[in-house]
This record gives sequence, C-alpha cells and structure tokens, in this order.
Amino acid sequence: MLYVGNSFYGELKVVDTSMYRSLLIDGVENGFIDRVSMEPRAPYFASFSYLPAARPGAKRALCIGLGVGGVPRMFQLGHGIATDVVEIDPEVAHLTREWFGFPAEIPVIALIVVVTATSCTAFGTMIGAFGLRGRDVFFFANLMIFVFLLFCGVNVPFDSLPGWMQAIGRVLPLTHGIDAAMPSWAITHRIAHCPGGRTPFDQIGNQKMAQHNLPYTTLALYLWASPGSGTTSQSILSFLSIGNG
Repeated sequence: MLYVGNSFYGELKVVDTSMYRSLLIDGVENGFIDRVSMEPRAPYFASFSYLPAARPGAKRALCIGLGVGGVPRMFQLGHGIATDVVEIDPEVAHLTREWFGFPAEIPVIALIVVVTATSCTAFGTMIGAFGLRGRDVFFFANLMIFVFLLFCGVNVPFDSLPGWMQAIGRVLPLTHGIDAAMPSWAITHRIAHCPGGRTPFDQIGNQKMAQHNLPYTTLALYLWASPGSGTTSQSILSFLSIGNG
C-alpha cells in the first residue's frame, strides 16, 4: 500500500503488486500501470487507441475523467493530439502526478496571476506616463480602479454587460485575466496537459493578455521618452514636491 486517504468523493488508494500499480476509488480499480514502463495496462485502454483513427487530422481532444492518466498521455505523446482533461476530484489529479508518472507543470492559476499582473503593470505604467504631462493624473488613476470593477467582469458577469461596456472591457487586461482564471475555479478540476510543445498560453487564452501587454508597454515608453513630457528627473521632482506639499 503506497497511499490511502479520503477526498470529498470517496476513499483513494494506490496499491503496488509485483508487476502493476493500481488506483482504487472506494475499493474499485480505476486503472493500473506497469511499474517498470509506467504504461497503462487496463483492458479498456486498447479501445481508446483506435479513436484517433476515427478522426484523422484531429488536433485537440477533451478527456472527461483522468484516472491514471493513460488516455490523455497516449493522445498527446502517441498521436500529437493536444488533450485537456476535466477531473472532478483534485486529489485524483494529485495522485496521478505523484504516483503514475503524469507530467507535473506550473499551476495554471499561478501562471494566470503572473501574466495578469504583468499586463496590469504595463497598463499602470502607461497611465503613469500621462502624469508627466499634468497634475491631475491621480484622479484618472483612481477612476481606472472603478473602470476595472465595472467593465472587466469583477462585480458583474462580463457576458451580462451591455455591448458598449464589453467593447471597453476587451481592451483592459484584467478582463482577460478573469476570463482565463474562471475554469480554474470551476466545480470541476481542469488539468491543462501540455507536454510536447503546447504551452499553457495556448490552453487558457493568456495570449490575449500578452497581446495587450505589448501596446501598453510601447505607448508608456513612448510617452516617457517623448520631448513633451519633460525630463524624467524634473517629472520625479515635481511628483515628489506634490506628494510632500
């Protein structure tokens, strides 16, 4: 017995025999692998190997239920089909990575937070660049907090907003961060499985945030460097004098 524990959905066990390693859920075998090769050996696995032939040229697949991870791993590594998995029990996903050789990766939500923070920082830098041209930028900066709350789907679902508000929200980085994070907080536990070339950006839509990050950063650098803004040192001294005044 390698592991025994309980999740919200039942008792979980990882058991080794002389040749195989099995995952048991409430005493029922959910799948097993060869202990040496780490390849799945459950009888049903062979039937799944014929599915790619039914859809030649398929590029993506969705697997409902992870088990010991053999099916999505076979699709991805054996046939080059990028495969997402929906697993209702997070503990099963943890055991599959720890005991059954399923690839571990950066948690999706952590990546979303990093990319969203970077994009919002670029947006804030752009607003700060406008401060080089006037003394009322603090009002605008504070106003943008409420714009984010109203237009980005923070307090009201984005799909429920009027069309003109959605149009504004789509150019704000926080909108895409929230949209990317929602699947990670859903009732089902989504596993972004991406060995073999697919990046998490492809799977969670964070490329939209990266695309918005570049124009924000470019515009901010232009405003900071353009002659109309005055020298950086003068602007900083002016900012400090306002703060100390």
